[in-house]
Amino acid sequence: MQGKKRKPTRTVAEKIEGADKGHLGDMFEVAEWLETGRYSLDINEQKASEYYSRIDEALREKRPFFSTLELVNYKGIRKTVKKITFDPHLNIFVGVNGSGKTSIIESLVKASTWLVNGIRNRANGKGIDLIEINKAEDSKDCAITTTLSLDEKSTFTLELYKNKNSKGKSRGSLSEFKNLAEMYYSHNSNSQGLACLPLFCHYSVSRALEIKSDDQKNNSEIYAFSNLDGYNSSFEESKNFGQLLKWMLFCGAQNNGELDDIKNTLRSLEVKYNTTFDIYNFLAEETKENSQIAEKIRNELDSLRSEIKELQITLKTADSNIVTIVKEAIYKFMNIDNIRMKVDKTSVSILLDKNGITISATDLSQGEKALFSLVSDISRRLILLNPDKGIDALNGYGVVIIDEIDLHLHPKWQQEIVGNLRDTFPNVQFILTTHSPQVLSTVPNHCIKILRNDENGMLSIDEAEFSLGSESDMILEDIFLVKSRPENIEQVKMLNRYQELVVNELWDTDEAKELKTQLEEWAGKHDPVMKKIQMDVRLREFRRGKN
Repeated sequence: MQGKKRKPTRTVAEKIEGADKGHLGDMFEVAEWLETGRYSLDINEQKASEYYSRIDEALREKRPFFSTLELVNYKGIRKTVKKITFDPHLNIFVGVNGSGKTSIIESLVKASTWLVNGIRNRANGKGIDLIEINKAEDSKDCAITTTLSLDEKSTFTLELYKNKNSKGKSRGSLSEFKNLAEMYYSHNSNSQGLACLPLFCHYSVSRALEIKSDDQKNNSEIYAFSNLDGYNSSFEESKNFGQLLKWMLFCGAQNNGELDDIKNTLRSLEVKYNTTFDIYNFLAEETKENSQIAEKIRNELDSLRSEIKELQITLKTADSNIVTIVKEAIYKFMNIDNIRMKVDKTSVSILLDKNGITISATDLSQGEKALFSLVSDISRRLILLNPDKGIDALNGYGVVIIDEIDLHLHPKWQQEIVGNLRDTFPNVQFILTTHSPQVLSTVPNHCIKILRNDENGMLSIDEAEFSLGSESDMILEDIFLVKSRPENIEQVKMLNRYQELVVNELWDTDEAKELKTQLEEWAGKHDPVMKKIQMDVRLREFRRGKN
């Protein structure tokens, strides 16, 4: 007698309900169960295929972004008082040195590796190292818990966990991030290399040092790039500027005929594939099912398909017009023009015009190098990860994490950098840190996260009350809690004392008169506070005279 089918467990029922409501993670799991009949579900390949199609379509249209983060005993942070919530577009963390900015960034980078490594080759990401656990005696368990959202319905949670006494690998809840990575992996595999993949990348404070003369040696080799190369060195401390040179050289190669060999190879492979496919079709059905020869032919067809796909992507990406997108992006940020390649027998270099003078990219200032390498690298990666978008590749999705966005930048550029990033890469979530009032004056207050780490390591996050359009002095005092004037300077101490005397109606004392004389010698008519104090004195003299 055949046993009855068990009723789906509550968890399975919830997953099915979530799939029907549009949760991508639930769709993916239920589709796998329907393919295999797992959890006593009836096999339904058609329904599974429908789910996979909906997932594939959603991954092209939905923008991933980090939405929450919690930390427990991670580095210098004992615990986040409550969940850190992220704006889908822009987040800027500020705080004194040691307040936890770097720990937050590194935890998000660690979480991102589970997606990038999974998308590339189904590999795992980075766990928590023992050395990263808080050093307090009672800090036994360390945890990083973060949520990535694609929309209101589809959220994916990752928990990394490590016990101080554990000698093994980190534990935690990994399945949702691994499933999301598998979705993107399948999306890419089934899209003939034309998938829309999200960018995840981190830029450290060493990014200004990335343009080096050693990167510009010419080894006369044409490199082929695939879309997954957009993830190369995503989280390394220093990006390789040579990769940009190789890519620009590769994209421009079609203009001088150097890609003819690739085109000829592709044609030969296509002929070989068609011939092999005809031979396979000529086999009897019984031979196809049981013959080692048929198995060998199928393996050969799979290998040929893979080679053809890679070369097709190579030719699609090798478009000199694509390089123009990168150049135009850089022009939005910097006062330079006419970026171009110079190739000779020993070197490949990037030349550009600055103030009408031709210079090499290696001769840019540190601030210019920081901007040039940052903007060009983000642009290049988005183009590689979105080969089917063409000139719209900069509208690709992703999360970009940048430490000290104001690094080496002139105050004018500090006031422009965030707006330019958002305009140039509108679908990227930016997570930044800064010490610059000029940067914060261009940002809505709800995007600013002020870190307060108390003596017990408890981390709380406050939002700024006012920032957009504010004066730098106000931001310095209200957000950074730093006096706009250096209080250890003798003249500032004198100014504060003189101001105190005036407020207390003592502006005409000998002490006040002496301070006024010294301060006028110091500041002349340039200091706005001295002007305000003198106006205040005149008003007080007028009132005293009336009385």
